[in-house]
Amino acid sequence: MGPYWTFVSWIAGIAPFLMAHWEEYYLGELVLGIIDNPTEAEIGFTIIALLTGVLGQYIWHWEAFGIQFFEVLVGLVVLGSIFTCSKNCFKVVRGQPHREGTTLALLFAELLPLASLISMSICWVLLSPDIFLLHPRVFISNLGIIFSILVTRLIVQRICKEQPALFYPILVPLFVAVINAIIGRLFLHGVAPIPELIVLWISFALAAINFGCLALSLIHELCYHLKIRCFVIPYPPPRLQDIELHEQQSKSKEPKEMDIESHEEFHEGPK
Repeated sequence: MGPYWTFVSWIAGIAPFLMAHWEEYYLGELVLGIIDNPTEAEIGFTIIALLTGVLGQYIWHWEAFGIQFFEVLVGLVVLGSIFTCSKNCFKVVRGQPHREGTTLALLFAELLPLASLISMSICWVLLSPDIFLLHPRVFISNLGIIFSILVTRLIVQRICKEQPALFYPILVPLFVAVINAIIGRLFLHGVAPIPELIVLWISFALAAINFGCLALSLIHELCYHLKIRCFVIPYPPPRLQDIELHEQQSKSKEPKEMDIESHEEFHEGPK
């Protein structure tokens, strides 16, 4: 389908996911539709991968009435994303959130991190298409890690009943990348003052480190609060098991020893 259509599909896929958790933050329940939910989405992507592997990538270039098959597919994904996000907004506005001090402006202001991520990534692609076309995997991976940080923060804020932030420092590298591209486009004949590949790898490294620190911090705090260890099933201590087993064996042996002693006394007779 090409990098651009992949980028559009990525945006259409991430937006409903965060919007669903935003809805859960206010309404207290995560409602997934019959089609627009992670299970059906994974099945759909699996079918797409199988068709591509069996029939080849040319299947998506089949054309009818001047429209290629992959364009119809991407269009359906985008329409489904718009419908799902609109439904989330309608339910949150209609649900009259129970949190004190919440206004309609604050409701939608809390979506600024997602809007910033999408808008800045689109600007970067439009201003510097070469960096995206030459390094699409690193570009999409960078945006995916940043999105994972935003969603994880929102989930933690819902659980801890904290107010969502309107901006996160992890978005700063994207802002720098866009400013760098604008300066190169307007004043330096299309050559960015800082090589954009370096900016991309720095943003990717910072996002990966940020996400790793966030994950380790959450794991440590949850384990400390629940008094457990990560990836360890809290079985009873071995010593306690040995003690209980020893007691059971000793109790089962006592009657047999008494029977043997009484049997010997019966045969020997009184001394």
